[in-house]
Amino acid sequence: MRIGYLWAPPNNQAMLADVLKEIGIDVGLAVSGFFGSLLTIGRHRDWKTATAAVLSGMGSATYLTPLVIDLLPSTTSSQYAVAFVLGFLGLRGVELITDRIFPPEKQDDQPNQ
Repeated sequence: MRIGYLWAPPNNQAMLADVLKEIGIDVGLAVSGFFGSLLTIGRHRDWKTATAAVLSGMGSATYLTPLVIDLLPSTTSSQYAVAFVLGFLGLRGVELITDRIFPPEKQDDQPNQ
């Protein structure tokens, strides 16, 4: 009598893919963002900031790639390349996109007197 599994049955992989799709995670975009964000690890001083950079790169790639694809005059065949670049840019890429969509207001150089 066997209790539990030593391996995941094949239908669990399909269930995991369905759950990830329901919460908006495209595995291909997340993997592209992961590899893009790995290029930035050398810039960080400790493992905490490196981990945050990788997670932000993956999140940026996963959730912003469809938005960027809609904004750019390109086809969806380049979505993995866009995800890689967004993963590389991480949070800086988010700032660039939001500045493009919502331009910052110009501030006066002189303080009020």
